[in-house]
Amino acid sequence: MKYAKLMIGIAILVLLDQVSKYLVIHFLDIYTYYPLLGNLFGLFYLENEGMAWGLFQNRQIIFLIITVIVLIILGYICVKLIKEQQFQGLLICLQFLIAGAVGNMIDRIFHGTELFQGAVIDFLYIKCINFPVFNLADMYVTGSVACMVLLILFRYKEQDFQEVLFRKKKNSITEQKNEEDE
Repeated sequence: MKYAKLMIGIAILVLLDQVSKYLVIHFLDIYTYYPLLGNLFGLFYLENEGMAWGLFQNRQIIFLIITVIVLIILGYICVKLIKEQQFQGLLICLQFLIAGAVGNMIDRIFHGTELFQGAVIDFLYIKCINFPVFNLADMYVTGSVACMVLLILFRYKEQDFQEVLFRKKKNSITEQKNEEDE
């Protein structure tokens, strides 16, 4: 049941991200500013073929490979942590992080003239400080990483993670010693 809740949460977050991008594509003109709070904040639709802040343009395949590797690692961590009540806050952060990665990966795969050559749809713009344009998936990633850093610094100890993430290895070694003693 815990796995189902985790997956449903991720699916809902990805759906919110994709619906917001769908609305932007269909109702906003590209490279046009739509003020929501005057010159402070608004919508500005653009397509980013790079990563954060437009860095490393046109390297979608590399981003996809990295994203898949990161998702595999995050999936492993989720499987290990999901059984432990003390890690619920961290699991929520991982849920947002995974959803953000998947949301932008969907754009890179499907939003382009060729499959796997797409661009990420960005549309949220803090105009008053000329902050780079971003989207919900970017917010998921940034917010979850910030929360995870705080949790790891102030809530958890290294020992907490070692006991959970590497438990099988410890049990296997203990079992081997017990078998040798018999």
